[in-house]
Amino acid sequence: MMLLAACANEKKPSQPEFKKQYFEGKSDNWYVKMASEMESNRRYVISYIGQENKPLNFKYEIYEASHNPTFGNGEFKNEEEFEIHVKCGGPCDALPNNVPIQIQWEGEEEKVVIRNKNRMLSVTSFYSKNIIHSLNLAEKQVRLSTKLME
Repeated sequence: MMLLAACANEKKPSQPEFKKQYFEGKSDNWYVKMASEMESNRRYVISYIGQENKPLNFKYEIYEASHNPTFGNGEFKNEEEFEIHVKCGGPCDALPNNVPIQIQWEGEEEKVVIRNKNRMLSVTSFYSKNIIHSLNLAEKQVRLSTKLME
């Protein structure tokens, strides 16, 4: 009797390939960015950009999806930024293009909407590659012209 077995380390077609995500946005008093560089967690960074003194404490609610928000209390202490690490318990679901975040502090409340910046980065990367390609072609033409003139 012969037994043949094999394993492959391939993603199943039903599992989309993970793509890094970057979101950012600001309001009158707050700047928020989110980076997801790993499949199973996200990192939010909240900064106070208002004209008044930076509050020591604040509350936040992040609405990644229509159901249960991620919420908690933030404290700046001696830092300029407050980080929030969200663990998804497996692969994170894709985010919509806009994620609203509600922030409350010292009797005030403000909404920040962070937007997907990946599309902008893709377009910038596309144009950068075309510019580099054009420069390389121009450099080759200059070298060829120089050789012909010798």
